[in-house]
Amino acid sequence: MVELALGVLAAIITIGFIRRKGAQSERRSYATVLIVMAIVYVAFPLWTRNLEWVLIETAGLAGFIVIAVLGRKVSPWFLVVGMFAHVIWDMAHHANASAAFVPQWYPTACFGYDLLVAGYIAWRIKDWNAALASEASLK
Repeated sequence: MVELALGVLAAIITIGFIRRKGAQSERRSYATVLIVMAIVYVAFPLWTRNLEWVLIETAGLAGFIVIAVLGRKVSPWFLVVGMFAHVIWDMAHHANASAAFVPQWYPTACFGYDLLVAGYIAWRIKDWNAALASEASLK
């Protein structure tokens, strides 16, 4: 339960920090967050020199980069999908013994973080679209 609370707290801090930026910057920041989250999972097996998992995590990173770029360039709904996909990624293969290089508490913390950030992004999309439309009309 502490792990989940830590993930939620980290999400609240991230949201608070990023929220201070404008709509365009906020969307870009969450695309970056999605990529950084996947990079962390590449780093874990690097520390243990587990080449098989480095390759698996690198493939996952490539997928999350594609989703982040789509979220940045096409629709912010891809960022929501990416955050939910990260929950599935965590639970599918990091929350079991085969990924022993991942700290035991980490998938649960990510679960709390990812779900809160996904919900926040979904909630903000209407405001982002309105802000971007307003910026476009001023040009």
